[in-house]
Amino acid sequence: MSITVRVFALLALSTALAVIGSQHIVLSYDLGDFLPAPSDAGQQYLVESLGQDPGAQLIFVQLPESSKRAEVSGRLRQIEGVHLLEDDIASGDIQDIPQPLWRHRLLLCDAPDSEAEWQDVLNARLQDLLIADESLMRLIGADPQLCLAQVMEALASVSDIPEDIVALRAEVDAFNPGEQATLVAQLRAAIPSDAELLGSAVYAADLQATVRSESTFYSILASLALATLIYLRFRSAAVTIGIGAPLCVAASAGFFAIALLFDAVHGITLAFGFTLLGIAIDYPLHAFAHSPSERIWPTLGLGITSTLLAYGAFAFSGTSGIAQLGVLTVSGLLGAALATWVLRPEPVLVDLSRRSAAPVRHLPWMAASAVAGVLLWCAPPDSNDLSRLTPLPEETMAKDRQLRSATSALDLRYVMLIEEHTLEQSLQATEQLESRLEALQTLGILEGYQSATTILPSAATQRERLAALAENQLNPAIARDNFAADAFREYHKAVDEMQQSGELLTLDTLATSTLAPLTNRLLGRTEGGWRSVVFLRGVSDIEALRQAVPDSLIDLKAASETLVRQYRADLTATLAIAGGLIALLLLLATRNFVRWCWCTGTLIAAVTLAAAISSFMSDGLSLFALMALVLVAGLGLDYTLFMSRRLGNETAASETNDAVSLCALSSALVFGMLALSSVPVLRQIGGTVLIGVLCVYLLSRYGRAHTRIEIAQP
Repeated sequence: MSITVRVFALLALSTALAVIGSQHIVLSYDLGDFLPAPSDAGQQYLVESLGQDPGAQLIFVQLPESSKRAEVSGRLRQIEGVHLLEDDIASGDIQDIPQPLWRHRLLLCDAPDSEAEWQDVLNARLQDLLIADESLMRLIGADPQLCLAQVMEALASVSDIPEDIVALRAEVDAFNPGEQATLVAQLRAAIPSDAELLGSAVYAADLQATVRSESTFYSILASLALATLIYLRFRSAAVTIGIGAPLCVAASAGFFAIALLFDAVHGITLAFGFTLLGIAIDYPLHAFAHSPSERIWPTLGLGITSTLLAYGAFAFSGTSGIAQLGVLTVSGLLGAALATWVLRPEPVLVDLSRRSAAPVRHLPWMAASAVAGVLLWCAPPDSNDLSRLTPLPEETMAKDRQLRSATSALDLRYVMLIEEHTLEQSLQATEQLESRLEALQTLGILEGYQSATTILPSAATQRERLAALAENQLNPAIARDNFAADAFREYHKAVDEMQQSGELLTLDTLATSTLAPLTNRLLGRTEGGWRSVVFLRGVSDIEALRQAVPDSLIDLKAASETLVRQYRADLTATLAIAGGLIALLLLLATRNFVRWCWCTGTLIAAVTLAAAISSFMSDGLSLFALMALVLVAGLGLDYTLFMSRRLGNETAASETNDAVSLCALSSALVFGMLALSSVPVLRQIGGTVLIGVLCVYLLSRYGRAHTRIEIAQP
């Protein structure tokens, strides 16, 4: 069977696997798939609430001076899933108040304790009537304390909106790129072209578009450059296409495997998995760069087996996303290896006993190890701050912080968690915490907060307030001095109805209303009971707050860094075990201690040196760089095994140098282009692999002594 027929057969197989896989694939974008099991309450909340907190759902439109706010707001209101926060703040219409809160409004705050306090309340309402419209007058008659107004103000995600800002809440799935992109496109179409759009959903949509466009551009550019390089080397279009066929099989086989084995596959798995499969290009390059008389498969097979062992370790990392990555890469590399075997030129049997191992020098990798050790010792600490990987300019981030401060938006970093065995205990503990927060608010340490007990007081508090209504309700005689006799008719009617029914506000009632999304954010079940979340607004002195409520305050940034640190440690341990098994496999397979020392020493020195250089260039080694170093190790294993294998003549040595150089050049070309990306994640992956490829190639290429190979006489 000719090579052309075999190539087209592999491409047909690749297409079939991709088509079948596409019919079963379900994409997921939940970042929790890549996080380890939480070890404390803060980490647990972080994993469960990724992208769902009210601060992350805010979007700001900064209008130019020439824009009319009312017109822009009107167009934005027409977009499905968009809610303008100015409607929450400005509305006094009873119809806009959720019915559960309206029916139980008198249980949402404490009633005055005496007629003197009631007189103060009525005097305040007299001042309000000077500017009141009909809706506010009705509200005062039904709720003279304006409890509902206080509640609605506390529920707002922002408390003050400047005239040139339109603040809105986007009801969109934080992990659905399609929904985010559609929403942002609709928002930009509804606002003036010179208006600025800011917010987490906007940044996410823009990042997706940037990654998609740059990935496509650099992939096409790298593919063309790689095809050109291969064609110039082999001067054959058939061989060029043939070398690309195993890569197609690798991608489709990995895609097919995860589509069938997992209910949902994360988008990051596909993006990064296909990057890791880049090592598969070495297989056909070796197959075609060596003459048929060179039996490369014992060496190539050992490298493939070792790489599969390293990538297979991902499947046991303990997280769903990394397990998917392991299955994709292992399946893909197996497919590439089998495809390369199908395309292989027919080998010529030779006598291996007449061959000798290439002389190697240990000084280069030893010196590189020493330099790498010093560099790592002086290198910046590992980077656990995921926000540093954002492609946003610092001025944009600063403007975002300024807008959130100007609008008194809810804090994105600090929350308070109260966990108790029962819902009632959780609500009561939240009420106790609120008394301390109100004191801190009086001192100016924070501007406000949002808690579950604002809309759902504990049952004990509601009973106390219901009992107090009977004793201290508004005396008609006091009201008659400045108000009409029936001005508070709705208030007295509500008091009578509540005393007769004794009905309390419950979570079940709120869960069936428009307040369900809010209550789900503020209250939730845990394995041990119930969790109550308190969001903060306008924190001016975090240390004072931390001292006042040390047991409840959670720093989500610190929790995320701890989680990443834990994940890094778990992944490093898993890879260390895999590395030990690979080292044992190499020793057993080569049965040559000198060769084993040179291969493992060169590989460790190159990876360590790449890690040190990447750490200096990126101000710390991130998780993405760590994953890229796994790819470097896979590539480096291939180079060292071929550079140290037994050779029969100078021609074989020349072919080996040529093949390894071609592999290194192709990898450096592809990942060097990726290093030009404006997206920090892509740039860091490309840069780390490029540095690693150069380190391992130079150490393996010039760590072998270039002396004439002596052939042992029979």
